[in-house]
Amino acid sequence: MVRNIYQILTYLLLLSVSYTNCISKHNRKLFEEQLKQLSLKDINGGYFFYGGYKTKQSELKFVPRFIICDHKVTNKEYRDIIDWCKKNKRDDDVKILQIKTKTKNKNLQRYGLDENFLDVYLTSSKYDDYPVISTTYEQKTKYIELYGLKNNLRCRLPHDYEIEFLLSSAECHNNNGDITTTQYKSFDEDLKKETDYDPSKYFNVHVFNDDRYKTKNKETLNYTPYNQYKPNKYGVYDLMGNVFEQCIDNYRSNKKEKIIKGAAFYTDYNLCKTENKFSINIKDNNQVVGFRIVVELSHV
Repeated sequence: MVRNIYQILTYLLLLSVSYTNCISKHNRKLFEEQLKQLSLKDINGGYFFYGGYKTKQSELKFVPRFIICDHKVTNKEYRDIIDWCKKNKRDDDVKILQIKTKTKNKNLQRYGLDENFLDVYLTSSKYDDYPVISTTYEQKTKYIELYGLKNNLRCRLPHDYEIEFLLSSAECHNNNGDITTTQYKSFDEDLKKETDYDPSKYFNVHVFNDDRYKTKNKETLNYTPYNQYKPNKYGVYDLMGNVFEQCIDNYRSNKKEKIIKGAAFYTDYNLCKTENKFSINIKDNNQVVGFRIVVELSHV
């Protein structure tokens, strides 16, 4: 009798484990489908030289796994969230997301973009796949909050070290607990070799008429769709050039200033360094700063 009860309990336990594994595999499949549908990349993380390679401020840093969108939020995606808010009668959120389009930005004027340009850029279907710009830090975080609510995800802006990790071409291997960096190549060396000393083939950045480069792109400076240039080895687009990358981190412990990484379409290629970080005021609606979404792993 006792033996039969023991056999039954063992059978039920095995059945429960099997069922749990099936549910886990099913949930994993659904999660992978959601990642693909939302253009999210699951980045394993690893070691890299944070702050540049062999610089005074560089340090070997471990980046945990993170999930990030393969492109910056586009104009169409931003408008879609506003439409979703209107449909769900979230009028206060609609007001927060509304972008001020009138500008007298000297950088835009310098490249022939007048103060009415933003009206067309943000609303025309011609620019659907271009990065949304001219948003404040509050608008960026509100969009991310609503995006997460719509897709049942908890999201945030990326950390500066996550963007730098994606920019870096470092290959630091953890082999039985030992970290080796013998295969490390600097960002500049890799990029110059891959583009035959013409970085305008790889990123939307400015190349001055310099003997070191074979071409210049001064006449064609402008915003581009996020996928006009090929992605990096992680499948992530638009990390350097086009528009800067908004990060969640404070700049030098100042809560009113946030870090931005990368570069804009008018940035000289010589200034495009992975370790570079700049600041932007949280109230600034700069026309050359975009943002992308990171999914919190605690919610996965």
